[in-house]
Amino acid sequence: MGNGGKTLEEATHTLSFGKIGKMSGSFGLITVDKNGNFFLIFNTSPKIVGFSDESGYIKIGILKIFIK
Repeated sequence: MGNGGKTLEEATHTLSFGKIGKMSGSFGLITVDKNGNFFLIFNTSPKIVGFSDESGYIKIGILKIFIK
């Protein structure tokens, strides 16, 4: 899926506020680009998330990104 020249964050917001946001219910959206960059957005309560990369870096935390 192309991003229309937008940043990953902009494209994720466009998708979440557009097509997905028009549907009823709760959702979480994780987007990843071809370089491995990622962006997460949810319209639910905070989530515990974690990730790691090939260097062994590990990050775990509470994600608090809400959309309305």
